[in-house]
Amino acid sequence: MLLDGGANHSAQDLHKWTAFHYACYHGYGKCVDALIEEGVKLKMKDEDGNTGLDWAQRNKFMDIVELIIDYEWYIKDQRSQAKQLAIKMGRIKE
Repeated sequence: MLLDGGANHSAQDLHKWTAFHYACYHGYGKCVDALIEEGVKLKMKDEDGNTGLDWAQRNKFMDIVELIIDYEWYIKDQRSQAKQLAIKMGRIKE
């Protein structure tokens, strides 16, 4: 796969579309999953202000919508747990 060869998953074309935008737009779930695993920026917007999630929703690829939302919630939960641990350890104040 291109990602294994060091391809830049955040590279944008003339319209500011990334590989993630294209994968979401066309419903390529395995590609979306691989890009998420590689750390793609989910909030990157194209020239019209659309994210990959926007395109997946618009084109009714609900499996991709669920994948992205689940990942966003997972990250939010991990950050919350890390913050609670830091508070418990006295590293930061609540």
